Amino acid sequence: MDKGGSPLLKLVISSDNWSKVIKSLPESDQLIVKDQWFSIFKEDVVEIQKFLKKMNISELGKISLRHALDLSLSGFDFLNVTESEVTEDSEDLKFLFTGTESTLNDAGFKANLYHYQQKGVAWLNSIANEGLGCILADEMGLGKTVQIIALLTIFKQKWGLPALVVARSTILENWRREFKKFNENMNVLIHRGPKRTGFPSKIKKYDVIVTTYDTAVIDQGLFGTIEWGFIILDEAQDIKNPETDRAIAVKSFKRRISVAVTGTPVENRLLDLWSIMDFANPDLLGSRKTFETNFVDSEQSAIEIERVVSPLMLRRSINEVAKDLPEKIIVPQAINMSENEIEFYEELRQKIKGQYGRSAPLVATGKLRQFCVHPSILKEEMFENFVLETEKYLRLTEILEEIVSRKQKVIIFTSYNAMSDLLMKR
Repeated sequence: MDKGGSPLLKLVISSDNWSKVIKSLPESDQLIVKDQWFSIFKEDVVEIQKFLKKMNISELGKISLRHALDLSLSGFDFLNVTESEVTEDSEDLKFLFTGTESTLNDAGFKANLYHYQQKGVAWLNSIANEGLGCILADEMGLGKTVQIIALLTIFKQKWGLPALVVARSTILENWRREFKKFNENMNVLIHRGPKRTGFPSKIKKYDVIVTTYDTAVIDQGLFGTIEWGFIILDEAQDIKNPETDRAIAVKSFKRRISVAVTGTPVENRLLDLWSIMDFANPDLLGSRKTFETNFVDSEQSAIEIERVVSPLMLRRSINEVAKDLPEKIIVPQAINMSENEIEFYEELRQKIKGQYGRSAPLVATGKLRQFCVHPSILKEEMFENFVLETEKYLRLTEILEEIVSRKQKVIIFTSYNAMSDLLMKR
């Protein structure tokens, strides 16, 4: 498998004389194949043969990724799964995306994907076609959202089932805008707030439902009645603690495919990865108790887990795909105000209108702009008890957390000294 994670992972049974081995087993407990000696018991091979038959593997050659994972986790000492070499320029790789490109175009998908994004869509498509979930762990700024939109576009044509996107409240509007930008044929509903529907029949009229983690918990009963084609978790590290209500809720929903989107699949401990993968592919890493017993937080445990999860996790850094990128990428993000912020915003607007009369619009422009940066910098008495962080500020901290976790650097520009002081204080 290439460094970036290949959609062309080919896995084969290690012995190229497997059929001959099964048919010519001696009565003794030893066997020589190609000058290699094996200590072997016939009952073991018979058991393996039954296992392979159960999975419909009857001959040598390529097998599916699902089969490979089952074989890897089977526990048989005499059964080994190995990876074959796959090159970046293979014809198979080109075919994988070429086969979906016309589907995307016909369905109204408009983005011109970079090569690494084409590869990502091909990988997501191939994993989903196997009936498996996965983790899309590309570094921030590489376009994870547009790859997900392409994936959902493909399977809208195949299944016609609604998809659920669960994200932080700060970026719901950004998801809606990205869908409108890249495929306006997808009907998207933001499911949030007191006016949201409580009827499954209304939700099923949409292709994509975008909601928050908190709403997913509150509406667990509603979402649990719907068969989802896909459930996408944005910033999936938010379920790293398997005991939280949000982790329990999203794992309970009925879905065909699960995709966890996160730039930081492991933040503090290996259990973080277990919880995320338990959503993407339940039972792949065993129960929590079994996992914590077998894998302590160590480098060796991480290496062992990587062998299992690497085929189901695509992780590229900016440095790896730099040749595909333009000189600079600008990623604007629309941030919705919370209900609390909206109330304060309107209260401030009315106060200015009452104080300044005809001059109110001119005064309001400056003060409302300051409010949108952060209410506290206005130093208004009405905001002295504004203890809740704004949606914009929360999104900034989320971005900073990911940057700091990668030991990278950042420059923040702001129009007001008071905001710089606030950032330094925090």
